[in-house]
Amino acid sequence: MTQEIITQQPQALAAQKVMTFDREQVELLKSTICKGATDNELRLFLEVCKAKNMDPFSKQIYAIKRWDLEAQREVMTFQVGIDGFRAKADSTGLYEGQLPPQWCGADGVWRDVWLSPGPPAACRVSVLRKGFREPMTATALYTEYVQVKKDGSPNSMWRKMAAGQLSKCAEALAFRKAFPEQLGGLYSEDEMAQADNPDRDSRGTGAVAPEMRQQPKEEPRKPAPPPTTGQGAAVQQPAAQTQPGVDPDVQALHARMNSKESSLKVFGELKEACVKVLGKEAGESSYYQVLGRFGVQHANEFKSTKPARECAAFIFTRLKEMQADQAQTPDAPPVTEETWEEPK
Repeated sequence: MTQEIITQQPQALAAQKVMTFDREQVELLKSTICKGATDNELRLFLEVCKAKNMDPFSKQIYAIKRWDLEAQREVMTFQVGIDGFRAKADSTGLYEGQLPPQWCGADGVWRDVWLSPGPPAACRVSVLRKGFREPMTATALYTEYVQVKKDGSPNSMWRKMAAGQLSKCAEALAFRKAFPEQLGGLYSEDEMAQADNPDRDSRGTGAVAPEMRQQPKEEPRKPAPPPTTGQGAAVQQPAAQTQPGVDPDVQALHARMNSKESSLKVFGELKEACVKVLGKEAGESSYYQVLGRFGVQHANEFKSTKPARECAAFIFTRLKEMQADQAQTPDAPPVTEETWEEPK
């Protein structure tokens, strides 16, 4: 039996057609599917198509540019339609189908069909592969994949067909687990749609104040008092040695963060200050969104002093600038939920 498995699997894999492109096809890709791509991006896309043996003309794989907040520019990504996942898995000769998707709500009870008017909380799909003892099961959470509009509500597809959209995300996850060599590093359009969502906080909920989406401004601003805590008392700043080009208030903030306990206290004060300046929901969403940008969900998850100080300095600086703006326009209405989002 062992010898039989050894001889069958290479035969199934060897039967795959090698993807190639002639000059005319490359020019067609550049003017259509990869329109706007640089020469390097186009070459990379062609190499991925060859390595994964996927046909862009059959819409098994395609390139799309998305705005990258970190790079502050459009970055090309590769996406695969769910049919591309199925075709690629089938071409290996090792794909043996899958179990029907299941959905669950907040109660955690799995159901074979989703009939509730609201969206499911999660969906799971199991892919069967020859030679594996158990099916490869993957679970997709609604909060992680739902695509939303600027007001935070689901777009039309996710509002009308949430169960179907989520099942395709779970299916893509399961395919990557079952066929990592063939599908590793490839993501479906349904999975990546959430990348276009407006900024959301590290908890996956709530819109974010526009001021907290931007990097601190480089131009000097009029000095303003340090932010206050939620109780209205000014944050006490110990004396610190001044460093050229660094805000003395930020230096004082860093000086206070000399232990995990003192750092958590500073973050608590900053969270209260966000709520005071922006309002409860907008303030908390903005606070957690900034934490998410630095790779944590909560302040106690920082593993070292440097990222914790950088994160605290960012929040502190943004609050300081917003308070300076409010001081210049004292009659301006307070920031409310309706004014968080940037103009459409």
